[in-house]
Amino acid sequence: MKKIFSSIILFKFLLQPVCCQPTAKTDSLKWIEPIYVVDPNGIDLRLQAGEESELDEHVPFGTKLEIHGEQNGWLVIQKPNFTQGYLLYGKKESTGNEAAMPLSHEILNDCSEPNRLDIIPIGKQQFLAAKKTSINYLVADTNLIKKQDSVLELKTKAKPVKFTDHMQGEGYFLTTYKGQYKVLNKYVISGIGYEEGFSMLIDKTTGNITYFESRFPYLSASKKYVMCIYTNIYENTTDLQLDSLAKDTVISLVRATYKNWQTADENPEMFWGRDECFYAAVVPSAVAWVPDRKREGQVMPNTHFRYIKIRIVSK
Repeated sequence: MKKIFSSIILFKFLLQPVCCQPTAKTDSLKWIEPIYVVDPNGIDLRLQAGEESELDEHVPFGTKLEIHGEQNGWLVIQKPNFTQGYLLYGKKESTGNEAAMPLSHEILNDCSEPNRLDIIPIGKQQFLAAKKTSINYLVADTNLIKKQDSVLELKTKAKPVKFTDHMQGEGYFLTTYKGQYKVLNKYVISGIGYEEGFSMLIDKTTGNITYFESRFPYLSASKKYVMCIYTNIYENTTDLQLDSLAKDTVISLVRATYKNWQTADENPEMFWGRDECFYAAVVPSAVAWVPDRKREGQVMPNTHFRYIKIRIVSK
């Protein structure tokens, strides 16, 4: 029996590709939880464990890694985009789990173009304290205006404004009445069409429509600004839109895409504070989805939130 067992072990070993065997003894064969590159500068993967070894590839911040073991402070890492074989070595200190993924000031402000915003990482207690004194001008009287036969009709002094829902493959168009900003004399509409979210402010006097590229326009405490933040689940990025309001004129201030963080896709927690700063609960984009511990092989939205404060910087 002992000989049979030994033969089976030898047979399994011989079936494995030679390139899959680490060149040195490792402390473990497989790590259980996902490991990522948490060093903002990325990680160098080398052919052997040691700074003097030849560099094979540089892997950027946020990349998920497949770990095969550890040797003297170096991790044995599967070369990215290879299904098996080609093991490399990277410094353990440059890696970590989801909880170790940082959102520093520099990482938060890494975006598509320079702008007037300064995004500051804050603690949960500061976020909750700001929330207690937050400003929300929305009057959510959604029971007063309802759709009739898929038609949403809003009455204004000048004319009725109507939106008709339709579902035709990818060409669907759906709207929802969210309430009104009485301080602006405007209705607030949220919608989705062609897989893109949008929102609208509709003037209750003229019927004029102002469009925003997100599902909800957040009005600042001073009533001077509207902030829209939209998580692009296909690109794993965040699109941010900031506009200023001057009577019936909307002036675009910021259009930017942030690649390292995003809000929750459903029911995001964000608001304007009395200090004229915008607050939001966010997660690193690289770990927006995490393994579902209750369902093997499935993922779920990450609810381990970090917190940010967005400040408008004067020109």
